[in-house]
Amino acid sequence: MTAVAVNLNSSGQISLGNTEGAAFGIDYDLYNYLGSEVALKIQFFGKVANPTKGSQIVCRLTWIDTLAGDEIYQVQGNLSWNEEDNSSLWNVAGAKNIFKSFELVYGNNSYSNMIAAILLSDAYNSVNSLGRNSIQLVLIEDQPPGFDADTLYKTLISLDQRPSDIGLNGLDYLEVYSALYRVIDNLNIPLIVELDPTLDQDVAISLAQSLDAQDHRVQLIWSPNTCRPRDASSLRGRQKPCYVLGHYLGLKALRNVKTTAQSIPMIADPVAGEPYPFKLKAMTPRDDVIFDEETIEALAEAKINVVRRINYDTGIQFVMSDVLTQYVSETSALRVVNAAEIACYTTNRVTEILKRHMLKKTTSFLEDAGRDITKFLNACYSAGLIVDAEDLGYQPYQFSLVPDESKPFERVRLYLARRPEGAVRSVIFDDVITK
Repeated sequence: MTAVAVNLNSSGQISLGNTEGAAFGIDYDLYNYLGSEVALKIQFFGKVANPTKGSQIVCRLTWIDTLAGDEIYQVQGNLSWNEEDNSSLWNVAGAKNIFKSFELVYGNNSYSNMIAAILLSDAYNSVNSLGRNSIQLVLIEDQPPGFDADTLYKTLISLDQRPSDIGLNGLDYLEVYSALYRVIDNLNIPLIVELDPTLDQDVAISLAQSLDAQDHRVQLIWSPNTCRPRDASSLRGRQKPCYVLGHYLGLKALRNVKTTAQSIPMIADPVAGEPYPFKLKAMTPRDDVIFDEETIEALAEAKINVVRRINYDTGIQFVMSDVLTQYVSETSALRVVNAAEIACYTTNRVTEILKRHMLKKTTSFLEDAGRDITKFLNACYSAGLIVDAEDLGYQPYQFSLVPDESKPFERVRLYLARRPEGAVRSVIFDDVITK
């Protein structure tokens, strides 16, 4: 991370270096890496004509991208020693949540030395001045360490709240995908991978086939479209490749907050088709990608879900046009996105129920866990997540929770079968005209 010491000496000179012995110093450590070509702009402003204490001087720190001229961060506050002063620089910096640590160093614990040095500095602006005096310090290049798959894996599986989904933008770095695949294998959650919107359809298909995920928790999406940036102010601005992963995860989050009285999310509804349009600014399909029957069939065989423009009777919308996972099967429910989500969700919730009742005596565990599992599965059935199945005796689920034969005193065995809701991808229309 960016750890810097800013030193103001007794003659008013500001530099990067050790604050020991400085008339005034700032030691800070940022959470983020700022990279190269970044400068720190320092300004002091007097609030009175002849300041005699720190509360009468305001310090403004601005981190600037020198290539683009953009402001990265800005912190401003007075130099009061009083920790109860909410407008002090120390308190304002702490409230920003961008610093790992932020400390002010007062030379010899003396206001007089600090104020005298500030008044001599080229960064000082007296009261009623134009406020243009400043000093810019070019920061040392600060790059993050190389990618560490184990660190990513351990960080994600150690989160207190299990994520509902993980998104990966692009397949440029297979080691990142491999690390995330380990995560979803541990947490049993979906991984949505967005292919580069600039790819040709043949390249996208080849990439999906070479990935060969073969897992119902992995979903590939592709948006061969262009759009304008969210903050574009001109109607004639240049269009950019239209990435939709964030939009898609947002639509899923909005769907997931719709719950039943038993707190079951409505994940039986796939985020696809006409009910879930993608509404990015000036969204336009690429001219070089034509969705004829052959292309649509090839994309479906590669199990790529494409965001494309479709003309409905309710109007033209950009929608997710398929709901396939990377699961290899022609008949399994797990090849459909919403069924795969339901399978993951029900497995994880049942596992949490078992975990909650662990270390009870065996009879209490079987009774309490069995009761809670039945209650949960009935709530899923009421919410439409699971449906009646012929193989289950026209019931939505079957389960048994019994002591394990080999270790009946310390282990139990759970068998759970259920039929998740699916999604309609095709229709056979027998069109008959009679007399």
